[in-house]
Amino acid sequence: MRYLVMSLLLLSNGAFAQKLDFTEMCARMEVVAEVFTFDTSGKFLDKKKEYQRSSVSKPWSSISEKEKCSIGSGWSSKWDDKMPTLALRYELELRKDLTLELTIKQFSGHGRQAQKDKPIKEEKFRVDNMKPVMWKSVLHKDPVYVVRFTPNLSFREKPRDIGDMEISGRNIIITDKKGFVWTDEFSIKEKYISVKTHRGSVALSYLPFKGASLIGEAHSNVIWVEDEKGTSLKLTAENSFLPDGITGNVYGLFSRKTTKKIGSVSAQSSDKEKEFVERIKSDF
Repeated sequence: MRYLVMSLLLLSNGAFAQKLDFTEMCARMEVVAEVFTFDTSGKFLDKKKEYQRSSVSKPWSSISEKEKCSIGSGWSSKWDDKMPTLALRYELELRKDLTLELTIKQFSGHGRQAQKDKPIKEEKFRVDNMKPVMWKSVLHKDPVYVVRFTPNLSFREKPRDIGDMEISGRNIIITDKKGFVWTDEFSIKEKYISVKTHRGSVALSYLPFKGASLIGEAHSNVIWVEDEKGTSLKLTAENSFLPDGITGNVYGLFSRKTTKKIGSVSAQSSDKEKEFVERIKSDF
């Protein structure tokens, strides 16, 4: 039996069922990891606080069947001084035939360094019909530590124009594809916004504006934008930029103009296009 049927149907906005291709499945794929403890007889004892939801952190436009589509994470946690640390990494991979495989690696030790060492246990699981995978730690015998990995398909839709709506984010962190931080803990709420940092400048809106082009998309608490020269930015906020399931087009401009001091930030915003374009013209 194939462990994920190619003709998997997903109800879209409650209106009709549709077949999902590789791009759509990759964009919507997510996995939740939960840690439980049991006694040696299998009796449930506790659900630990560790709870993670991983999803594909890339825009629709950058998803290609030529590339690997996978999501994953890892952690090193210790809840009881008498018990070893639970250190592991996991990866859920979507294959070209729309089947799923989960790889779990367990490590000894504690902290990030532990996950760089050779794993003490590595297992691969075929995900059958999107069923959860129950994984047992080899280091935790009494109580027994079990991690439940639950794959899912979110209701993330294809990008569309959002219209007359503000970009609203708290404590936004802006990073580029090389991992450099452009700015952190930056908050704003307006229809048109621009940010100038020591690494460069970007102007954004859900609405088209003079000189701007379609450069990215917003989904959940992340905005991805990229220009034709390959500059790619990720804006991550504490709150969601858009309601659950909605993916919005983002219009904007990039500029090489920078602030003079490392760590300094200059921001502009407006609810009027003409006013905004006039304010930012010296930087763009």
